[in-house]
Amino acid sequence: MTDFRVLAASTIGFDSELARLSGDCDRLNAERDDARRNALDEAIAPLLELAAPLRTGAQRDALAACVIRKLHSAWAARKPAGGGQ
Repeated sequence: MTDFRVLAASTIGFDSELARLSGDCDRLNAERDDARRNALDEAIAPLLELAAPLRTGAQRDALAACVIRKLHSAWAARKPAGGGQ
């Protein structure tokens, strides 16, 4: 635990602790972003496999429309009564 009262007496100590905390925050944000990206990559992997053999724009559009309809239906089913969030 950081005692900021002690650090306030020394500008150098306060600045270095602030830099350390800022670095920790940046590292945690980067880890969170990586985890989010990895989860998204894993979630869309089956869709990429389905889309791989599709050759025309119309086929890809049909797949995208189907996925969007399924997602919309799933989210609409989870929405609370009254349409609130």
